[in-house]
Amino acid sequence: MYGDPVSSSMARLNQSDEVLGELQFSFVCFLVGQHYDSFEHWKRLTSLLCECGEGAVKENEGLYLTLLGDMHFQVRIAFVPLRT
Repeated sequence: MYGDPVSSSMARLNQSDEVLGELQFSFVCFLVGQHYDSFEHWKRLTSLLCECGEGAVKENEGLYLTLLGDMHFQVRIAFVPLRT
């Protein structure tokens, strides 16, 4: 697209991969950077994906299988007790 390595690698992704990547990126920005707007964005994307009807899930089965795996690890990371 723009000639740089990131744009070139992103050109191979489909839209569902981009949505999952954005979901993961917003989670990391919130977790590492303590950026509240990133958390709000993560919540909106998660709600959007989780509130879809059964037809969307059947049509995009791979997306939802990957989403479940991603959510599993995000919840595990988010609820690790802090050690003092």
